[in-house]
Amino acid sequence: MNIKIFPLFFLLFLTSCVTTGNEWIPEVISVNEATINKLKDNLTAGEYGRVIQDTDTLKREFPELVGDEVLELEEQAFLLLKENYNKALDSGTWADALTYHKELSVVLANLEAYSAFSPDSDSIVWTEGEILRKQAETLIEDLPVPALIIFQKSLAYDIPAEEELLRYGELALVEQSREGLKQIVAIMRLKGMEAPASFTDYLAVEGTPLDFMKGTVTIWVNRGIKVESGMGYADRVIGSGFFIDKRGYLITNHHVIESEVDPEYSGYSRLYIRLPGEQGDKIPAEVIGWDPVFDIALLKTVMEPEYIYSFKNVEEYVPGDKIYAIGSPGGLENTITSGIISATGRRLLEVGDTIQVDVPINSGNSGGPLLNESGELIGVVFAGIEQFEGVNFAIPSEWVSGRIPSFYEGGRQEIPWIGASLYEGNKGMEVLYTYPASPSERGGIKPGDMLLSVNGTVVKSLGEAQKVIMSLDGQRLAAFHWKRGEEEFTSLLNLDERPDMPLENSLEIDSMERLVLPLFGMEIEPTGRKNYVIKKVYPGMSAEETGLSENDPLTVYEWRYEEEYNVVLLQIRIKKRKAGFMESVVQLAAYVNLSNLI
Repeated sequence: MNIKIFPLFFLLFLTSCVTTGNEWIPEVISVNEATINKLKDNLTAGEYGRVIQDTDTLKREFPELVGDEVLELEEQAFLLLKENYNKALDSGTWADALTYHKELSVVLANLEAYSAFSPDSDSIVWTEGEILRKQAETLIEDLPVPALIIFQKSLAYDIPAEEELLRYGELALVEQSREGLKQIVAIMRLKGMEAPASFTDYLAVEGTPLDFMKGTVTIWVNRGIKVESGMGYADRVIGSGFFIDKRGYLITNHHVIESEVDPEYSGYSRLYIRLPGEQGDKIPAEVIGWDPVFDIALLKTVMEPEYIYSFKNVEEYVPGDKIYAIGSPGGLENTITSGIISATGRRLLEVGDTIQVDVPINSGNSGGPLLNESGELIGVVFAGIEQFEGVNFAIPSEWVSGRIPSFYEGGRQEIPWIGASLYEGNKGMEVLYTYPASPSERGGIKPGDMLLSVNGTVVKSLGEAQKVIMSLDGQRLAAFHWKRGEEEFTSLLNLDERPDMPLENSLEIDSMERLVLPLFGMEIEPTGRKNYVIKKVYPGMSAEETGLSENDPLTVYEWRYEEEYNVVLLQIRIKKRKAGFMESVVQLAAYVNLSNLI
């Protein structure tokens, strides 16, 4: 017997109360009515993406619920999206227009029913490159650095007219953006243009360590007095930062300035920077935008720096390359250290890859620039492992560069997600877990499915999948192509904002049996009260590293969440098959801030 399980957003029935005399009688609403009512509510709220996602799922998973009214609601959602796009074009709100343009493109590419809507006079008449350049134009007077970065993004879609290349080349020269100017000169040569001598002369002169130091600062966060054992100590955080804009904007790590923006912190906190060689002179600064997940923050101070850094937006480094780090270890400013890239693609942050380096990093280096041998900015230093000398890490510049314009908009930066935990194995990207009521669950994706591509871009690693999602520029509707068994599907998902602690909510509402898979990498099946057998163990995850294997029987003694440490503990009594079924007690621990989420 084949039984379909309805996702959370499709209720088997709804009840409301009607009265007959003095009695209240529940009124039963059919599945179809409940589904249509939910779609109507979302459409009324302007949530066109949710309507398109849910009707797409209905047509694939529950075709028996798809009647004319559902199809009509789907069409209304599409027309609302198209209307929003045209309004954004008419009003010149180009950031919104870009978002709607991308979402329209996704719908038109994946829903054949709407092919008749394009092309026409009021549909997609602009390219993404043209819209990006329109957006850059609105920023060029007040925020030239974000305007230049957006213009650089547009070059990935099409090549603009010669006069535009010259204009933004001049802007890159004025703003001291070596990377921006390099990219524009490369496009000019590709187009057969001769770059002005001022461009090539500027690029021919490489910066010196003395120049780099002039663009690097010490970050001071004064948090007053800390009392321990009756003694008072100065409570301060010291980090590093570097300028990316001659108007005084600079980059550092979020963890350095966390007390400035943490709503739960109620103590004293004052932020300053100190320039190289300016002993004792601290300049007040403010936090403009921040991202605790990527550990990046944009600050602003009132001064014009002598040197400006610009991010490389492509990965052009390999293990063994020589590198330099500049910062203020222990408050010792103007410190430059050298080393090599030890490894790439390390998974230390919740999202994105990191660069492992052996360049000496100490407390106070956090937030400083990581440079290649040519002095190009390839990363932001953020961590070291104190117990292991020479094991340190940096955030790659290509993960940061494209997001800089949104930091200028201010506030906490949003991270999009579909709510799925993935395993990067030899067979591809396998879904381990879908979060309750998340886009992935609503879209019909289940554990065991294999993710193949996002918006047509093939993804073969977790880092690739996260990078594509991070590049969506506010776009919520995206196409996820996945495989179940031998059958392939495409789901249109309406992405949500990534929660601070995604797994905390699941720990409250989901079962231990489902959660041990993304946390510890083992699939278990109940055999009795608190008794289970391991059905599958994933290589490289904690269960396998602890020596657990398939068909091992186990009894769960304790399952708890240590909220103070953000750790889930699982204590089991197990008879390991590999140890001749000798009985032992094992405790597994996993952080709830998983790095395998998209």
